[in-house]
Amino acid sequence: MKNKLSKKTIKFVLHISILVIISAMIVGSFYLKIEYASESAEEFFFYFLNGVTKTDFNMFINAIKSCYLYFILIFLLLILLFYPIKKDKIITIKKIQLYPIKIINNHKIIFTIILLFISSIIALNNIKFFGYLKNNIITSNFIENNYVAIDKIDSTNKKTKNLISIYVESLETTFFSKEHGGDWDYELIEELYELYSLDEAIHFSSNDNNAGTLELNSTGWTTSSIISSNTGLPFKVPINKNNFSSKNFMNGSYALGDLLKDNGYTNEIISSAKTSFGGLNEFFVKHGNYDIIDIDTLENYNLNIEKKDLSGWGFSDKYLFESAKKRLDLLSKSEKPFNLTLIGCDTHPVDGNVFYYTNNKFENQYENVYATESKLIYDFIMWLKNQDYYKDTTIVIYGDHPSMQTKFFENKNKDIRKRYNLILNSSVSTNNVNNRKFTSIDLYPTTLAAMGFDIKDSQIALGVNLFSDKETLVEKYGIKKVNKEIDKKSLFYNEKILGKNYYNKSNVIIKEEE
Repeated sequence: MKNKLSKKTIKFVLHISILVIISAMIVGSFYLKIEYASESAEEFFFYFLNGVTKTDFNMFINAIKSCYLYFILIFLLLILLFYPIKKDKIITIKKIQLYPIKIINNHKIIFTIILLFISSIIALNNIKFFGYLKNNIITSNFIENNYVAIDKIDSTNKKTKNLISIYVESLETTFFSKEHGGDWDYELIEELYELYSLDEAIHFSSNDNNAGTLELNSTGWTTSSIISSNTGLPFKVPINKNNFSSKNFMNGSYALGDLLKDNGYTNEIISSAKTSFGGLNEFFVKHGNYDIIDIDTLENYNLNIEKKDLSGWGFSDKYLFESAKKRLDLLSKSEKPFNLTLIGCDTHPVDGNVFYYTNNKFENQYENVYATESKLIYDFIMWLKNQDYYKDTTIVIYGDHPSMQTKFFENKNKDIRKRYNLILNSSVSTNNVNNRKFTSIDLYPTTLAAMGFDIKDSQIALGVNLFSDKETLVEKYGIKKVNKEIDKKSLFYNEKILGKNYYNKSNVIIKEEE
């Protein structure tokens, strides 16, 4: 009798657990569809396998707060559907004689399997999985046919400059006023717009009024954006096994860090978020052997942090720039040129991270976080201008992708939601800066050119130097065509870029013979 009761209990608990899973899948997938409408299945798949447990716990809390009432409602409906009849069950309600419910109650296993299948289809459709699956079946030679390997990077008779790269989470030109090409009634990121007016500033626009970098598929989320601007390649995530959590991360690419390391640079990165999230640690170690400074390694660099600067991600962006100043004081004294990458994340979480230094200029918290970030970056640039090494240093500021807060932009013009970009102290110049069609993959060769490197063919991988007269892939084929082809499965990419044996002995990619 005890064993029989035990089996019933186990079956009941198992069934309830399945109903919990069904409820969670339905509610969770609709939450992702609504809150992160612009995000791809590729992104969800990558972060789920490569670092979702290392993200800011507050994001899970916000998701739970938004979803728990819907979850309870659906779960209770399912309970009533499967347990409406007998009074000796845990749920005791008035007997219901509706025929469909009676049938379901008598065939729980069959209907539970059907319901689990249907909810799985709904959830997968909500995160755009079936389109992602289709693109992992249909193949394209587009990447292979347009790929240019690095045969030579020449700085002969030139002194190339130091590099400071500043990646800013979700920074887009939409935040400019309408007068200056954005979609705000006032100047939200006033200081970042002011930087455009510096004599040493160059920025590229996809229209004639400050719209920034276009959105290329497989480059539209933090990890993919940073990798694409460092390799000249989209960051494609195949369904099959990959090496994104290993020392072979993007093994066949020759990234900015690889090239600068081979040219005698010191590579260092400071991130206000943990670099263990999203595989960035593995990428920067593999490609340039960067010294990595984040919340987990501060003590190794004698950087002390106060509790007020801690966040769910790691630490505040104010502390990021304060740490950068200390590291630059050391790096600039070395005989070796330096490459310092900064990654700021105050603007990433829902409504942004609020710290003791966040201003209250606007009524909306998210606006205040952006306005504060603008001031932080501006003050850092002004500090740099007073340093002896400033004129010998190229500085680039990138928005890694448009904001993910879909509801916040629901009344804004989607056509002008482009990423911010700015280059200071470029070694070369061009008047062809407006009405350019370019993406984050073009930033890699463009940054090198700004530092003083001469680039054969004006192209690295798929990225084109914007200071040259060569058309970018988007200018040549159009953004729709390029996105369509990038989405498809590339055997060349999977085998040569994600593969293990694409370097020659000198660590330079050799272009395959036709």
